[in-house]
Amino acid sequence: MSIPVLVHGLLVFAALVSFAWVIRKRAAVLRLGADDPRGGSKRQRLGRLLIVGFGQSRQPRYLVAGVLHILIFAGFLVLSLRSLTLLGEGFSPGFA
Repeated sequence: MSIPVLVHGLLVFAALVSFAWVIRKRAAVLRLGADDPRGGSKRQRLGRLLIVGFGQSRQPRYLVAGVLHILIFAGFLVLSLRSLTLLGEGFSPGFA
């Protein structure tokens, strides 16, 4: 085993240990919190997600900023769909 491979392995190990240490401390704080009381059935929550999350129903409160936000959000949705189709084309040529 060469020295660079050994050093790289030690660095990866140290990074994983550091990451585990930080996550352990943060998870301990999260465990102290109260449970999340989600109201409604799964169907109601899904409907709310579609209306508020994807439909952006709360944005027009501030007309100019809200409309601009909706347009930017729509642009990101289009880019996300394009990224998914490119990923699909990597596995199956002609994927649409």
